[in-house]
This record gives sequence, structure tokens and C-alpha cells, in this order.
Amino acid sequence: DAADGSDVFLAAGSLQYVERSLAEILAALRDRPRHVLVSSLPLAECDDFVTVQNIGTAFCAYRIQNRERFMASMRALGYRVVDVWEHPGKQCTIPFHPEQSVKTYSGVYFAR
Repeated sequence: DAADGSDVFLAAGSLQYVERSLAEILAALRDRPRHVLVSSLPLAECDDFVTVQNIGTAFCAYRIQNRERFMASMRALGYRVVDVWEHPGKQCTIPFHPEQSVKTYSGVYFAR
């Protein structure tokens, strides 16, 4: 709710821990931010799914999203992609399911 009326929305390495998708969060706002930046986001070519991440001191629910559906959900809200980048070396290996592993995390700058 704090993003309502903001000029910029920034999510860095956090959306995979949030139950609602970015599009759901933004759709609930009366006055959506003009600029949205997301960084360190695990996007994959497979269907969306939730796994468990071991961070050493705890286990956390961890959501992996389909890349094209993520982009389409933002376009549906009137956002366009300004820039996309990758985080070399940052990956998420899903044991026994290599087809669901994330080879590199993504960053995206959207504007409307």
C-alpha cells in the first residue's frame, strides 16, 4: 500500500519471497508507480512453482516465475520494458529437476 502514488517502485531480491505476484501487488494500487525496477528475480522458462530455499539458518518458501508470463502480466497493467539485464553467476539449482533450475537471475526496468 505504501507504493500507492509513488513515482518509483523498487524490489531487489525480494519478490520470490512474497506470496502475491508483482502484477497483483501493483493492480491493487489506485495510483500505480510510473517506474518499476526489479532486480535479482528468478525467472524460468517452465511453469511457475514454489520450492524451498535453505539459507543456512532457516528454510524459506521460494517462488520461481515463468519469464514470459511475468512480462505479460506487467504489459497487461500498461507497463513497457525499458531494459532487461542478467546477474551473471547468480543461479538457483533445483535438485533432481534441472529443467526447473534458473541459470541466471534477471533484472527489469518497466515504465508506463
